Amino acid sequence: MYQKALPPAPVYEIPLSSLDYLGVPVWSLAQWLPGGMSTGTGYGPTDYQARLGAYGEITEETFVNLYLTQMPRRRASYRQLLAEGVRCLDPMRDRLPVGTSYTPDTELLWTQARSYPSQEVIWVPIETAATWPGDWHGQAAHDWLYTPITNGMGAGESLERALSHGLLELLQRDGNAISYRALDQGVLIELDEVQDPETRALLQRYDEAGLEIQVKLASADFGICSLYVVGYERDLGQVPHPLMLTGCGEAAHPDREVALAKALREFASSRVRKRFEHGDMAWLNDVAPEYLAQVRHDPPRLENQETRAAEAMRQWLALTPTELFARLQDTVFRVARRVRFSELPTVPYGSLGNPAELLRVVHERLATAGLEVYYVEFTDPSGPVRTLKAVVPELEVETMTYDRIGRRNLSKLLARRSPLVGLGTPPPGALRVPLPASAEAALGEPAWFNPVLAREVVGELYALYREPERHVYHFSTPETAPAHA
Repeated sequence: MYQKALPPAPVYEIPLSSLDYLGVPVWSLAQWLPGGMSTGTGYGPTDYQARLGAYGEITEETFVNLYLTQMPRRRASYRQLLAEGVRCLDPMRDRLPVGTSYTPDTELLWTQARSYPSQEVIWVPIETAATWPGDWHGQAAHDWLYTPITNGMGAGESLERALSHGLLELLQRDGNAISYRALDQGVLIELDEVQDPETRALLQRYDEAGLEIQVKLASADFGICSLYVVGYERDLGQVPHPLMLTGCGEAAHPDREVALAKALREFASSRVRKRFEHGDMAWLNDVAPEYLAQVRHDPPRLENQETRAAEAMRQWLALTPTELFARLQDTVFRVARRVRFSELPTVPYGSLGNPAELLRVVHERLATAGLEVYYVEFTDPSGPVRTLKAVVPELEVETMTYDRIGRRNLSKLLARRSPLVGLGTPPPGALRVPLPASAEAALGEPAWFNPVLAREVVGELYALYREPERHVYHFSTPETAPAHA
């Protein structure tokens, strides 16, 4: 299905499972398009399911890359669109970065989305639809309102499958945005009642392989279990590559069993993906020589990477497993309290296998909380594959990287008495949070966020949030290459 929908350019398939000893099938794909390399990574119980997942992910990337520049667009300010009676998304609902110069009179580039389930057209800023600046290839230079990201992408044979996938990713990122990595809350889940026999077998396999697995709770908002999996070798001398200690699997799903199964396999996928993208390339001579030749022909450039991400990863690649573990021990692997898996919200085990029923439940949970669902579609709705980006403006993302924060994360951080946020006059280094009037009224006062302190808190852990392009260090100068390269 996905293969037939992709452009005719070659798709390179790379099996990654041999990079680890866990035996979880993982595949990576790559295809070169006008806007650059499109990629996908997939994992699953079998190689077939892993390849299918990889094709689904590369389809998401590819269709945004191909069709965003061809979609309806217009330039106008938010105030101008309102005056014309055009239905549009208030950019202030979209968690703009603190310090933004945006006003309702700022001219923006807009494209079309649809509301769900009414299917009404709504205009949204192009940043909401794009997944990275490269999606705007071949167009006039654009001053981005904020850095676009892939969050909310979905693909499938139906609207229900694609949109439910995208919404669950939004919920996953909303749940863990300020609850893991540098701000890990250390909520360890005790797996007291796991029903899925495949999941129990996978946990046993990890344990027998010598891994200390931590399944941690990010959030149970909306009655949806958002969790993540991290882990490390009990004998650090057995770590195949230091970066594999930073592997993390994430998931959100109304069925906690589904969330756990996904996060456990994504954890294994994350381990090998990091080794593949930032480790040695020599093994590709035997496994994927044509892919390797194409990378060498059109290599990634260090100067095109986000400087902060490239520097953080460069430093980590020079560390031993023991040194890197020491940097993660008090955050990523922190345990502050425990909850039982059996106490987490769920639905009857296996009851949401149908995409339409899953979408119904997820949409109901969001609607009950007063949140609206939109989506930007990049494919013909009558075609065999639907590719889209789900949009729920008030859900949180990128607070600790791009200083984007809304009422939800503000409320959580205020409840923790975090020095990152506050109400009233911003202290030195802090900036007022741009919020809709209704959100500011609900908080009682204008809110502030301290991006300077956020950078200090994240520090070198930024490499957990943002990574440079795959293989980039193998084409950098000796002065900028990490020690291992």
